[in-house]
Amino acid sequence: MDRSTFMEFDRANFLGKGKLFAYRRVYEAFRDAVRAGQLAAGQKVPSSRELAARWSVARITVTQAYEQLVAEGYLETRRGAGTFVAGELPDGFFRAESVGGIGSDGAEVCRVEGQRYLEQPAFLSGCADLEAFPMELWLKLYAKQLRGSAYSLNNYGHGEGGYLGLREAIAGHLRTQRGVCCEAGQILILSGSQPGIELVARALVKSGDRVAVENPSYRGIVDSFRLNGAEVCGVSVDGQGLVVDELRGMRKAPRVVVATPVRQFPLGVAMPVGRQVELLEWARETGAWILEDDYDSEFRFRGKPLPAMQGLASSERILYLGTFTRSLFPDLRIGYLVVPKAVYPDFLTLWKTGAMNPPVAMQATLAEFMRECHYQRHVRKMRKLYAKRCKWLAERVEAELGKWIEVGLTDGGMHFVGYFRKAVDVEWLAAEGRKRGCVFMPISSYAVPGAGGVERDGLMFGFSSFGEEKMLEGVRVLKEVLEGMG
Repeated sequence: MDRSTFMEFDRANFLGKGKLFAYRRVYEAFRDAVRAGQLAAGQKVPSSRELAARWSVARITVTQAYEQLVAEGYLETRRGAGTFVAGELPDGFFRAESVGGIGSDGAEVCRVEGQRYLEQPAFLSGCADLEAFPMELWLKLYAKQLRGSAYSLNNYGHGEGGYLGLREAIAGHLRTQRGVCCEAGQILILSGSQPGIELVARALVKSGDRVAVENPSYRGIVDSFRLNGAEVCGVSVDGQGLVVDELRGMRKAPRVVVATPVRQFPLGVAMPVGRQVELLEWARETGAWILEDDYDSEFRFRGKPLPAMQGLASSERILYLGTFTRSLFPDLRIGYLVVPKAVYPDFLTLWKTGAMNPPVAMQATLAEFMRECHYQRHVRKMRKLYAKRCKWLAERVEAELGKWIEVGLTDGGMHFVGYFRKAVDVEWLAAEGRKRGCVFMPISSYAVPGAGGVERDGLMFGFSSFGEEKMLEGVRVLKEVLEGMG
C-alpha cells in the first residue's frame, strides 16, 4: 500500500467512526487497520504533524492516539526513525470485529484523604480509601432497593447467574470500557474474585491436570487450584509479562493458564498485544484455557486504560475475571466471571450448587449505581487521586530510600514495586518492621512454591488506602530498618 493510498484509506476509516471523540476515532482507525491486516508489520506511519494536517485534527489528538497504540503494542517508536506498525503481529491473526470503543462519557471519581487503618501493612495495596467513596449516595440507593423490592429480601437469589440488571450493567460496561466481547447471559455474579478462581478450578481441572500461573503471582490462585488436585507450575515474568516460550517448552501442556495481561500482579508490567497474540495462539494450538484476571485495570494514569485481552480475537478459550472490591470497597464482595457460551451451562450448574450469589439487594444497588454513571465518575476521580498519591510516594521513596531501593513502574494500579539494589534478608526486615508496628510485603512472598524464587526481590508500596501522613510514617520506619542492616 503506497503512502497516499494508506493516508486516504485510513482517513475513510477515521471519518467512518461517527461521533466518537477525535482521539478515539484516530486510535480506532489505526487499531482496526492493524487488526484487519491492512497495515503491515514494520510499516511506517505518518508523523503526528503530517497526519493532523491531512485529517484536519489537532496534533495533540494524533499524539495521544499514537501513545495509546504504542502502549497497547500496535505501534512502536524507533529513535530517529519515526513510528511503525509493531513487528510482532502475525498476519491474519485479528479476525474479530471490534466490540465498540471506550465510552466517551467515562467517569470521574471521588477524592480521598488519609484513611486511618490500624495494624495494616505499612503500604497496604488493593484497598480503596473509603473516605473518598460517596457513601451517602450509596446508602440512599441501597435504601431504595430495600423499600421498593420486597422480593429481593424474601428470595434466595436469582438462579440464572445473578441479578439480571447487574449482569446487563456489567456487560455494557465491559463492552464499552474494557473491549470485552460478552453478553449478560455469559456473566456469573460472584462474591468477589476468589470464588471465580475456585469456580474455574472446579469446572475445568481434574486431579493431576497441570495449571500454569505467573511467577510471582497472587497466592489465592495457587491455593485454589492445588486444593482441587491440580499440579501448579510457575511461569517466569519478564518486562512484557508472562513468558509464552516457557509454556511451549513444557512436555505436558497446562490445562489452564492464569494471566494478568493488563497489569501483572504484583510486578505491574503490561503484556503488549504481540505477546498476547502469542499466548492466544498457543492456547488455540494446545486446547488450553486462559483465565484472564483483570483486577485493577481501571487505574491507569497515562492514556486510556488498556483493553482486555479477551476482546482481541474470537477465542472461546478465555474466561474473564473482574471485581468491584478494588474500585469501590472490599466489603462489597461482588465480582464476576465472563464465561464462553459453550461451557456456560456447566459453569452455571456449579455456580448454583456453590451458593456463590451475593445479596440481591446489594447487586441491585450496584446495578443502579452503574446505570446512573456514578461508578464511572467515581473511578475517574479515584484515578486522578491515585496518580497524585503514587507520584508523591514514589518521590518520597526515591528521596529517603534511594540508597537501598529503586522505584519500578508507576504508571497505574494501586501499588508500585520498589526493588532492592542489593540482596536483603526480607525475613529479618519483616520481623524488624513488625517490632515497629509495620508490615512490609516483599515480592518474594508471592513466588509460586516449587517454582524458584523471584529474579529480583523488592517491596510493594501501596498508595490507595492511606493519606500522605500515614505513608510518610511507613517510609520513615522502613528507613530505620534499612539503616539498621548496617
